[in-house]
Amino acid sequence: MFLWARHPAVKNAAELAYKAAEQDILLGPGHLFSVDLEPKPVAALQCGLGAG
Repeated sequence: MFLWARHPAVKNAAELAYKAAEQDILLGPGHLFSVDLEPKPVAALQCGLGAG
């Protein structure tokens, strides 16, 4: 499951994803999920629930 996030100060989530990767946090910038590959202000976070 993906949780989509947007920050009002972020115009290009790819830049945010690069900064997050430096801290071992993986984000999926919105342009990776788009057919036009234009910069997007949103990022996808993968999340799930543990079996329990």
